[in-house]
Amino acid sequence: MARKDKLLYYIENRGEASVSELMEVAGACSKMTLWRDLKSLEKDGHIRRVHGGAVIAREKQNVTVDAYNTRENSNHQGKLLIAQEARAFVTEGKSLYFDSGTTIMELVDAIEPGRYTIITPGANTAVKLSQFTDSIIIGLGGQLNPLTLTFTGSYTEHFLEDISIDTAFISAPGFSENGFSMSSINERSIKKSAIRKANRVVMLIDSTKVGVICPFEFAAWSDIDYLITDRRLPAEYESIAGENNVTIIYPTDK
Repeated sequence: MARKDKLLYYIENRGEASVSELMEVAGACSKMTLWRDLKSLEKDGHIRRVHGGAVIAREKQNVTVDAYNTRENSNHQGKLLIAQEARAFVTEGKSLYFDSGTTIMELVDAIEPGRYTIITPGANTAVKLSQFTDSIIIGLGGQLNPLTLTFTGSYTEHFLEDISIDTAFISAPGFSENGFSMSSINERSIKKSAIRKANRVVMLIDSTKVGVICPFEFAAWSDIDYLITDRRLPAEYESIAGENNVTIIYPTDK
């Protein structure tokens, strides 16, 4: 992906971004080069430059606000099937990590109230879990991404360092033969930290994400233990899973 496309993808994903964030996204380039790219994106009507960074163009803001609802309705039936399979991994008395995302929300809806300890960076996930009055729900604070309703930032990562995780339920916007990827560099760091801390990683990902490659890879196949999806994957994916000791679970297996 070209540098300017990465910058636009990142700003549209977050709604706004600082110069320091954009320099990290851009990679090896000068601030002057970065500013020229932003000026070009502004001229094309994609963004608006502000002091210290850039924000999404006003006419695109409604698209950003509605993005979560759009994803929530995408392949809803498939996400329901995934959630039903993932319930078996949600056990009481264990430290569980629930990633943010629409598939994770389906898992929240699928589990019965119980005595859980659940850590999550998802604002809506934490609110929904608050109905489990016998559970301990730990929300990871930080800066809220309005597109994904996820808290991120250095505080969030430092908080994770002091937490033990038995099972982490992770979702991804895209995956391919090379691994699992996403568009937010900040959320990438949170996912990587959670995966590293977990004894067991369960990836929940629906079939519409097959072959989708986002700019930032956060996990390799060897980083996960289980992959739950709604439809059979291509043969090459199953082969890679076997080589990396990843168990794939399909709803149709039962």
